[in-house]
Formats: sequence, C-alpha cells, structure tokens
Amino acid sequence: MTLINTLFLVAGALLFVVFPWLKTSTETEFASSGKSRQQENVFLYEQRCDGYKKQRDQGEISAEQCDQLIMESQRILLEENALEAQPQRQIDGFWLVPVLGLFLLMTTVPLYDVLGGAEDEEIKTLLMKYPPDTALEAADLLRMERIGELIDQRVQTRPDNLYYWIFLAQLAQSRSDRSAAAEYFDNALGLDPKNTYLLASYAEALFLLDGKITTDRVREAVDRAFLADANNTATLSLKGISEFSESRFEEAIEFWERAQQTWPIDSDQWRSLQVGIDRAENALRPAEMEQVSTDKSPILQINLSFGAEVPHSREQRVFVAVLGRDAVEGDRMPIAARKLVAGDLPLTLTLSDSDSLVRSRRLSDQRFVQVTARLSGGGTATPQSGDWEGLSAIVDLHSEPGELRLEISGRRP
Repeated sequence: MTLINTLFLVAGALLFVVFPWLKTSTETEFASSGKSRQQENVFLYEQRCDGYKKQRDQGEISAEQCDQLIMESQRILLEENALEAQPQRQIDGFWLVPVLGLFLLMTTVPLYDVLGGAEDEEIKTLLMKYPPDTALEAADLLRMERIGELIDQRVQTRPDNLYYWIFLAQLAQSRSDRSAAAEYFDNALGLDPKNTYLLASYAEALFLLDGKITTDRVREAVDRAFLADANNTATLSLKGISEFSESRFEEAIEFWERAQQTWPIDSDQWRSLQVGIDRAENALRPAEMEQVSTDKSPILQINLSFGAEVPHSREQRVFVAVLGRDAVEGDRMPIAARKLVAGDLPLTLTLSDSDSLVRSRRLSDQRFVQVTARLSGGGTATPQSGDWEGLSAIVDLHSEPGELRLEISGRRP
C-alpha cells in the first residue's frame, strides 16, 4: 500500500469519527433557537391574558368567559412549547478527534497488512510485468522464481488462495519438479475439488511423478477427472494411456481419437497422439501376424493423386485400403492398408503381402479387389462426413492389371 492510499483510507475513516460531533453541534444550535421561541410564546401568552382581564374589567366579557379564554391560551402555550422543546446538548469531546485520528493511522496500516492485501498487491504488481504466453529471458525467469518465493511465503498465512497454489504448481512444472507440482495441485484441489482443470492437471502430475506408469493412484485420479469432464483433452489422453496399459487397445484408440479432435492436424500434440493410435492399431493385430510372409514382391501398384478441386494441407492423413471383392464371398472387408500424408501425393504406391492386415487373408491370396483412398479431415481412420475420397473399379489381380490409377476427387455426403 502506498502512502497516498493510506492517507485516503484514514481520511475516509475520520469522516465517520467526526460526524457525531458535527451532528451534535447542529442539534445544539437548533436547541438554542427553540429556547428563544419558548420565551416569545410565554410573552405573547401574558399579553393575551392581560387583554382578557381588561375586557372583563370593562364589562365586555363576563368573568366566566375570561377564565375560559385564559385556560384556552394556557393549553395553546403548552402545546406549542412541547413541540418546540429540544434537549440541549453541549459541544464537548472535540479533543478526542486528533486522538482517534492518530489511533486510526497507527492501527489501519498494520491491520491491512495482516487482514488485507498489501503483499497480494505487491505480488500482483510483479506478475503484471510478465503477461501470459510471452517469451521470458533468463533474468525474467529468475524474477519469476523470486515471485514464487513470495507466493510460497504468502500461502502460509493465506492458504485459501486457490490461484497461488496453481501458480506454484505451474512454476514447479516449469522446472520439472514433479513432486512439488503434484503436491501443489493437490492443495488446490482441497479448495476446489470439482475443478476440472485441477483434476486433469493433478492426474497428469501424478502420471509424470510415477515415471509415466499408470499406477493405482494415477488410474484413480484419471477416473476422477474423467467423471468430472469427459471431454478434457489431457484427461482423454491419460485415459487412452490407462486403457493401453491394460491391453484394451480399441478403447485406447477411441480416447486418443477424441483427444485428437481438439488439436490442429499439423500440431505436435496431434502427431504424438497419432503415434499412440498407430501403436494400439498394431497391437490389435493377432500375434501370428509376426509370422506373416515378409515377401516384398509387388502385388498391386497404385498411382494415387488428388483432384484439382480438393483442398488439403501437407500434414493431413491419407488412408488407403484394399477391399476384398471375391466373387464367391462378395465381402468388402479390408485386406491390406497403408497410411500416408497428403504431402507425399501424387505418388505410385506399391502394396504386397507385408501390407496384409491378417495372416489368414493375404493380399496374394485374393483375386478380385477394390481400392479406396480417403483424405481424412479429422485425422482418424473412421470415415466422416465431408471427407474427400476415391474408389477404383473392381480389379482382377490374376490378370496382371499393371498400374492402377486412383484419384481422390469425390466427397462423402
């Protein structure tokens, strides 16, 4: 608190202290005025009484009428004096004003330091020098550590300040102090147990603290965060990791694909999630796939390109699948598949048995197939409305068709 702020505060308090004396002074003046009016009323009453007596003596009114008029004048006098009577008060005690002013000055500032926000104002002033999302120099980082020390001291006396705990937790994360970050987030949760950001951050801090292993306490924290907010990106990522560690790969893929939808397709976060999805998809393949023929001899070559009207970015995913169209079975199950990025197109894609999805249905065992290629808008393997795609005619692999040309130019409804 600055000196000027302190003076304004004390001056405002003094107004409430001086007010009773000012009010007393005004009431005393009114009381003095009322006393003069009473004397004037008595003088008028006496004059009226003398007039009534003269009229009686002159025979203008009877003695009985004179007594009645005097009694009526007495009644009027009493009523008027009763309305105008005011208790007289003396102006006294003004010597207390400077004493109280000094007392306020001596007690206001210390009390404000203890109960108010002098230290909070200091911390706020320091924080305003470093807006969020701005690059900090080495010297600034040292100052931030100093702010952290001030806040750490402040929370000892003000442990109910939620934002201080969050700041300390984030500061601990920035210096990779995982134990302190988890402890600070836990303290913050004690103040706001249903805060979805805190629940997700605490679960993530525990996950990192436990060596990126989904221990029981990590799994419990993740489940709490998921129940509070089933759409939180960090929580969805952690749920995917938890499911993957339990070998529930399809569930892991679902959570990671939902988390991907909140990130741009060219972001590092999206790519990191895609790595997990790829691992889960590979894990879904039966163990016997390790024995699938490693024959790399080409079976199908596809010249893949985009139509001129198809908008795309280099980082977008392109999913290519060979669908079985056997004349007897007539199914459309994928036999082989490949993932590409849009920046690689146009290109000639060569598929062989090593691209087969299951051992029991190798690409070389098929005769009639159909090839589909899709530019994913959301980056997931599941087709979505608005995706651009292309579908070839049915191909007879036994007739050695040579190179198949496929253009992504149609749009899903």
